Amino acid sequence: MQVNQIGYMADIAAALGDAAEASSREAPEASALNAAQGAGLRALRHLLLGIDKEQKFGGMRRVLTESGDWRWVCPEHYPIYDAGLPKLPYT
Repeated sequence: MQVNQIGYMADIAAALGDAAEASSREAPEASALNAAQGAGLRALRHLLLGIDKEQKFGGMRRVLTESGDWRWVCPEHYPIYDAGLPKLPYT
């Protein structure tokens, strides 16, 4: 059975987007995950690792933003978050 991975990921992203929108309306002190949310995220992680056995994540890479949040970005946008090693002049 072949899984429609793009459609599947769109459904997951939509569900996560709804949850993120709802949590952004909560007071800052209430934004910590409760047990059910943590269990849901662990189940999502297990599902994604089962679908992507090689853990390539569609070429996406995780980066830490200036605000301290983690974001998954494609190879095209990765340089925005990681400028690479500095270029030193030869002496």
